[in-house]
Amino acid sequence: MLKELMDVLGYDKGVADYLFNSSSMERSNEDTICAHLAVNYIYLKIFGYSEQQFLKMIIAYPNLCILSKKNIEDKINNLINFGYSEKEIIKMTVNFPKIYSFSKDNINSKINNMLLLGYKKDDILKITKMNPSIYGYDSNTLKKKIENISKIGYTEDEVIKMSKRLYTLLNLDVNSLKQKIEDMHIFGYNNADIILMTKKYPTMFSFDIESCKTKFINIMTLGYTKKEVMELGKEYPAIFGHDVETVNEKLEYYINIGLKKEILQNANHLMQSIDLSYARYEFFKSKGIVIDKNNYKRLFLDEKTFEKRFKVKKSELLILYSYSEFIKNNKSKSIIYL
Repeated sequence: MLKELMDVLGYDKGVADYLFNSSSMERSNEDTICAHLAVNYIYLKIFGYSEQQFLKMIIAYPNLCILSKKNIEDKINNLINFGYSEKEIIKMTVNFPKIYSFSKDNINSKINNMLLLGYKKDDILKITKMNPSIYGYDSNTLKKKIENISKIGYTEDEVIKMSKRLYTLLNLDVNSLKQKIEDMHIFGYNNADIILMTKKYPTMFSFDIESCKTKFINIMTLGYTKKEVMELGKEYPAIFGHDVETVNEKLEYYINIGLKKEILQNANHLMQSIDLSYARYEFFKSKGIVIDKNNYKRLFLDEKTFEKRFKVKKSELLILYSYSEFIKNNKSKSIIYL
């Protein structure tokens, strides 16, 4: 009967064998599985799940087939009440179907424990939307993970702050984090440097070391010394996360307009899009204002301050001085910015 139901639902009959032979389904008879499976399929389809999403969930968590519709509905309503949208719940549960194995009290207890650790409600929503497996940890496990990471060289408050930016940080093995730090020594950084860099940009722990090597060498080919590239990385560690083309384009642009040294000393300016930097530079040039080491920070003023001081909106600048159009019109020429 289960195979016939799988066929009606459009799934391979092999799925029926997998579900029926699952250890978690051993105590359920075929009629019970079919009855709950059909009802849950219809309910979750109406809620917004696709056939493939439902299939993915029951393969990862077969017990979803035998939960009552009311049980599932209550858990969904509990998540909605906490602040998740229906689309977010679908994404979370497809990625981590075991959320449906936790009772409302269990989920609420884990949320309260995270609040006690120092997370705010908005933090919990952001982290768990992207990394719902956090709900798989009990309070002691989560606290222990924070303690273990802090022993590398952070305070527990810093680890919590870092986990708000790298949502998978608490899933990572401490030894793998230590290895990442060790790997970064190849660039000349010491432990203190790397601890500081990862505090600024914890996503570094997700970088591939070979990719970082490529980017480090690439920046040197633009005329920077190893020491200068190290300083760029210390000031703005996210540079190792950008693709090579983006890094090249930005650094070459600032070199060409005479701001190589200034960007080296204030690498965080690399966060700004090249489109906006170009538009502002051209705006000043049209006003007869030469941008140099004494006034270059005008290029990087926040949007409100820039608009208030120079009476022009960002959207207007980007239209008036389009970087993409400039590149399009000059791609076959030797580009000169000054």
